[in-house]
Parts: sequence; C-alpha cells; structure tokens
Amino acid sequence: MYSVEKMEVSSLPTLRISDHSMDWNFDDSFEALNKYIVFVDRLLLLCDSSSDIQTFKLKWENVGNFLSDLDFKYNVSRHIATWIMAVVKHNVQELNLSMFLRQMLKLPDCLFTCKSLTTLRFYGFGRDLTAFGLPDNTEYNFPLLRYLALKGVSIGNENLTSKFFSSCPVLESLVLTECSIKFDFSSLSLKHFQLDNCDDVCESIDYYDITVKLSAPNLTSLLCKDYMSQNYSLEKLSSLVTADIGMNVSEDYTPGKLKTISELTTEVKGLYGARMIKIIRAVHKVTYLTLSSPGFLELE
Repeated sequence: MYSVEKMEVSSLPTLRISDHSMDWNFDDSFEALNKYIVFVDRLLLLCDSSSDIQTFKLKWENVGNFLSDLDFKYNVSRHIATWIMAVVKHNVQELNLSMFLRQMLKLPDCLFTCKSLTTLRFYGFGRDLTAFGLPDNTEYNFPLLRYLALKGVSIGNENLTSKFFSSCPVLESLVLTECSIKFDFSSLSLKHFQLDNCDDVCESIDYYDITVKLSAPNLTSLLCKDYMSQNYSLEKLSSLVTADIGMNVSEDYTPGKLKTISELTTEVKGLYGARMIKIIRAVHKVTYLTLSSPGFLELE
C-alpha cells in the first residue's frame, strides 16, 4: 500500500505522483478511488507552507475506469480543484496534469491568476470525453506563462478561450493535440504553434467545430494537422521559418460515409480548395514548407 505519514516532503521542490506505481488491488472501486485521493491530500498537506513547489506532476489515468465502475456518480472535479489550489499557494512554476476523466472539469479561479506559472500541461481522455469549464467572472493573468499544452480536451466557449490565451503576454509555445476548441488570438510573443487533430479516432470528425484565428508576427514555427472541414484564419506570419501543413479530407468512420476527395460534391471541393489556398497564402513567406495534404491537387 502507500502511505505518507513518514515521508519528508516539507520542502521538496518537485512532486511527481503517478497512479502507475500504486497498488490497485482493490475489489471496491470506491475504496481504490478514495485511497488515491487521501494519498494526494495528505502529501500536499505535509508540504511546508513557506516553501515553493517548482514542479507538480500528477498522473491519474486509472480514474476513468473507477468512475465507470461507479456509473460516474462520483465527481472528482472538486478534489482536483483543491489540489490545484494547494500548489498555486506554493507558487508552482510548472504544472503537469494527466487525467483520463470522462466528465466536465471545473478548474479553480486561482489557477487563472497564477503569477508564478511558467509551464502548463493538461492531458485529458479525449475531446469527446474530457471538457474544460473556464471561469467567466475572473480576470485572467499569466504574466510568466511561456509554454501551454492541451491534449484530449474540449473547450466550448470561444470568448473565454480567447481570453485565456490573450492573458499570457510572454507565451512562446502553444501546443494543442486532439482538442475541440475555438479561439481568436493575437500574440507578439508566440514563436511556436502546433495543432494536431488527426490522431484522434472517433465516430465523426465533423462533429467537432474547430475555429482557429491566429495572428502572430513573431511566429517562427507552425505545425497544423487537421481536417479540411475546419476553418483556419492565419494572419501576419511574417517571421515564419518552418511550416508543416497536413490537411486531410474530413474522415468519418461511420460505414457508408464520405472518405475520399473523389466522393465530395463540387460545392464541398470548392470550399475545401479555397480553405487550403487561404492557408498556403498565409505561410507564403516561410523558408521551409512541408505540405502533406492528400488530394489537394484534386481540389483544383
């Protein structure tokens, strides 16, 4: 089993907690879930209130299985919020959360005013399973955040997402993977932007309405892997050095649905062609371009 009563954690600058190293030999899913929660609670309670936590990494990938066994009647969001509030009080600089949740996660307001945070990573269970609830009555402020990565999550509110990104005046890297997201974001500090939505296998890609409006005159590298059904507006990319563009036909895994360029209607071909040309024009000053968009020439 695991215990923290005798652990010396009062001044540890780095905390890494993974459920992979835990003993999950429980017949009762509620007991297993509660054991992990109590473990993290006690660990954070033992931290010296006057010491800072430089890095906090929490991996909780079995949580989805336990919640499934409990018919998702147990809400762990409040516990996660409590842990985040605890590390924010300790002036956390790097926050890494990996949680296979199948529910809406309401993040605490204090996270969005964390003045010490430089790196934030959050990995969910999938954009159709893990959703973010952003606070709407908070003045976001991330004065030191330079690296932001989101994976496997859905953020539905375009205005709040744009507000979130715009509150990071020194953000240099924005990495989005398998996300359902909409935003309108202008940044003078952003140097690296990556969006990859082509690895997530779900029932229908068309279900996800993704809108990207990005203006970044100091951006040097761009990677964009998505589907032609999604709408992109890229502006003022005058400093771009490398660009990797891979736009695929919106693929549907339902039997009988359209999967190739040749099966598209003339109207849809025209729409997809216009969107591809729009992206190519946006990166026309790039030094090195990688274009991997099957069927692009067929759209002419």
